Amino acid sequence: MREPYDVVEWRLFRKRYPAALLRRRGALTRAFGRKLRDTLGHKRIRGLALHPRHNQTTLWWYEQGLLALLGAAGWDVAWITDAAYRFDDERIAATVRIHREPVEVDTSDVDAVISLFPSDRAVREAQQLNVPLVHFAIKNLPAEQPHLVETPPANAWLWTGFAGSVNFHSALRVATKGKPWPARGAPFPVNRYYLPVRDVGTPRFDALLMGSNARDYDLAIEVFARSSGRRFAALCNPADLAAVTASGERNGISLDCFTGLGHVRLVELLEHTRVVVNPIVPPAESHYTNSVPLALGRPVLMSRIRSTEPYDGPGVLRAPLRDQQAWVAGLDRLLSETTTLPHEGALTQARTAHDLDRFFTSALVATLSTGD
Repeated sequence: MREPYDVVEWRLFRKRYPAALLRRRGALTRAFGRKLRDTLGHKRIRGLALHPRHNQTTLWWYEQGLLALLGAAGWDVAWITDAAYRFDDERIAATVRIHREPVEVDTSDVDAVISLFPSDRAVREAQQLNVPLVHFAIKNLPAEQPHLVETPPANAWLWTGFAGSVNFHSALRVATKGKPWPARGAPFPVNRYYLPVRDVGTPRFDALLMGSNARDYDLAIEVFARSSGRRFAALCNPADLAAVTASGERNGISLDCFTGLGHVRLVELLEHTRVVVNPIVPPAESHYTNSVPLALGRPVLMSRIRSTEPYDGPGVLRAPLRDQQAWVAGLDRLLSETTTLPHEGALTQARTAHDLDRFFTSALVATLSTGD
């Protein structure tokens, strides 16, 4: 296996975010770990995280977050992964042993199997060991992969991180040949430890177009021009940069465009933004570009479409795609609510609906406390 790579620019991350700030967020993970231990007692876990495209930052958030939580509970974990990235070892307890190559680990004394992705292997191992299976689905199986063939365990839930995503659940049904996996989930939980909230003073931008691929960036930029805001930015896919820039020129506004930002630079851009605008055009979806701003206390104005229904909450306004007046009114309302940051409604929504510790803890307690 090739040497694992860093997903987060560690030296830059540690420099930008002091230990005292990170400790406060880390304390919340420890609190959820205590809840697991107090509710379920001590557990011995066999974990599987096997996926053919196991190299994305968002997957790292989930995997790193689950390992940190299991360690905070003091559970003994043998975790088998084919991830291409390194982990943040500072946040993973010694009771969590990570195996990157195919290895035989002792399965004679296991209380549960946890799988981060849908997996026939996980189903078989849980059945062979006669233990509960906690089965997550945080990434679609690639279309070219063989379909799953194992029958889902009785009373087993598939815990998904994409509640509301039409594309995600359609792909999942195809990958599992339509087998009746009952699903529960949340609208894209994020590992908020790596999205720390800090005061950076007066933001540079009133509004940010978050993403341009298959989105109506013309609508967003026209709304910028008609709104009460004065300073605007766009986070673009490289292929859309010229078109987004031209749209700004047509609408007579100055638009700072950014492409290819790493994790730390993305967080900094959001910190210097008051409101995020995300006009998603079906069939495209982007849960990431909605949940990440909320985690930093930035409210989001987004399309009123089926896949964004789970995002209704105090940090979000949704507007019909073709109603420009509604978009302008929504942006002006959010700008009036963000004279100081962070936006408390967005932070509240992030804590209750988009927190990875809460998502994993809820799934583990719901599954393992009943023995299903």
